Amino acid sequence: MAVLCENVEQFSAGVNGAFDYVICGGGTAGLVVAARLTEDPDVTVGVLEAGQNRMDDPLVNTPAAAMQMLSHPDYDWMVESIPQKGNLNRTHAVPRGRMLGGSSAQNWTLYTRGSDSDFDNWAALVGDRSWSADNFRAYFLKHQTLEPIGTSISEEDKEFMPFQREFHGKEGPIHTSFDNWHLPFGTEFLRAYHNTARREVMPLDPWSGDHLGFYSTLATVNSSTGTRSYAASAYLQPNLDRPNLKVLTKATVSKIILDQKGGTSTARAVEFLHGSKQHVVQANKEVILSCGVVQSPQSLELSGIGDSNVLRQADVSCLVNLPAVGENLQDHPGTVISWTLSPNTKTMDQLADPAALVAAQEEYMSAHSGILTSVTSSMGFLPSRELVSETELQHTIDIIRSLPNKTPFQAQQREQIINLLRSPKHASVHFVMCPATLNLSEEAVKDQKMSSVLRIRVSNSVGRGSVHIQSADPLVQPTYDQAFFENEADVAVATAGLRFLDRVANGELKDKIKARIYPPPEVNLHDDKQANDYIHSLCISEYHPVGTCAMSQVVDGRLRVKGVSGLRVVDASVFPNHVSGNPMSAVYALAEKASDMIKEDSKVN
Repeated sequence: MAVLCENVEQFSAGVNGAFDYVICGGGTAGLVVAARLTEDPDVTVGVLEAGQNRMDDPLVNTPAAAMQMLSHPDYDWMVESIPQKGNLNRTHAVPRGRMLGGSSAQNWTLYTRGSDSDFDNWAALVGDRSWSADNFRAYFLKHQTLEPIGTSISEEDKEFMPFQREFHGKEGPIHTSFDNWHLPFGTEFLRAYHNTARREVMPLDPWSGDHLGFYSTLATVNSSTGTRSYAASAYLQPNLDRPNLKVLTKATVSKIILDQKGGTSTARAVEFLHGSKQHVVQANKEVILSCGVVQSPQSLELSGIGDSNVLRQADVSCLVNLPAVGENLQDHPGTVISWTLSPNTKTMDQLADPAALVAAQEEYMSAHSGILTSVTSSMGFLPSRELVSETELQHTIDIIRSLPNKTPFQAQQREQIINLLRSPKHASVHFVMCPATLNLSEEAVKDQKMSSVLRIRVSNSVGRGSVHIQSADPLVQPTYDQAFFENEADVAVATAGLRFLDRVANGELKDKIKARIYPPPEVNLHDDKQANDYIHSLCISEYHPVGTCAMSQVVDGRLRVKGVSGLRVVDASVFPNHVSGNPMSAVYALAEKASDMIKEDSKVN
């Protein structure tokens, strides 16, 4: 266990305070890079992680316990947005994993992949075909092991578990599986969505780059143990015997130290806090920032890399003027529709019964099976153009075209979004079924027995927010602005999703649904003003932030920070555009590709 260091002395021992590579952030991407670089025994890697080691924590390892970690300061960075103008000036919690493994240790474990058009658009924005869907696909297979469907799954449930082996990995560190435990009504609901959408066939494989339709999705759960498979358990734990890898937890990066000579800037070291004391660790080859969408731009700005105006207001000297740092923040803004279900229809709300919870815990401990291994697994994707008329679609496009563009990059992004909205093959709307009440409001769920919540996500939002430091103190959270539903184009896409689900509820699921909780029954979703007002009042985040150190703007196609040698960013902050679907798989793939690029560049240099 020498890899996991308890203090700075252990971390520095044997390397004289210098590693070949210093990785800032032991999260979803950082631990992938650390594992891949240290495959070469002659390469030394030091990882600085501000959170703690929770690899043996039952809340982390139990898939259904994810909700208990949200807004818990031991597990969550407790980031909070500024008031959102598009959501009645309400603030939003922004859960970020505060432990080894980062947010892969805290999320819902849903394993989806973006469509081919998402990654082809990346390649176009970056001007680098290596990021296209065809060229990037190999890295999804490299990180994944697809486990076989469990013997307990019925043939009826298997109907909505389509896959083709060629699109999945066999030996990757991250284990993915279909839920071995299914709610009795899950397949019935999926069939209702499928029929209402008039989908003629199921997708061949929703992980192939074409994920239109409704199905049970994969989760990053090791089905043999019933536990979460994530960056720390998959990439770090198997490599704890490597003498060339060291990890220091509770170490907060305060800045990257730049050597400025002859008009060039080179990253030479990292300054960090540990136990209230300041320390420095040298990097012989590169510093790699993998602090995530919030802390990676924060670390750059604290180091004097960013917009000179932002840095001046925070009393930080500007060493490299890079105005795009912290800009381009994207998420999957959304809303919900919630129903109480007919009597005898069981959901995960049954765990509120102490006897049911004890029984579930006993099954999980004894057999690694049951409801506690289950996650929110039913979902679907539809093109926007299938949900609206041609006139409505054109109105949404006209809204986008009327918005002022801050940069040529933003103009190109918006043209891509317009093309995606027009495409019959791209999933502009994402639906996720949560078979539980969740905490929408105390009044809404009072005295209700069993409920289900459907989340409607805008896959490729027009809105762009930002993350910027407000102080030179690394312990002060940066300002976080999601810019949710500040433009009516995103509202129109979400409205189309709401109306689709309302049709399902009043059609094939009419006998299964007792009443609508949210929106309140008196809201007419087919009235534009009432639907729009509802979305502005109940806006949710999917906790999928990306883009604040975007490729082509902050980093180049090889993830090197512009204007600085020896410094890369490897995490979701480099996404130039969002993907349609949960971003975790793309983060793993990106980190695998980055590892190869770092190795290649090291040989060249």
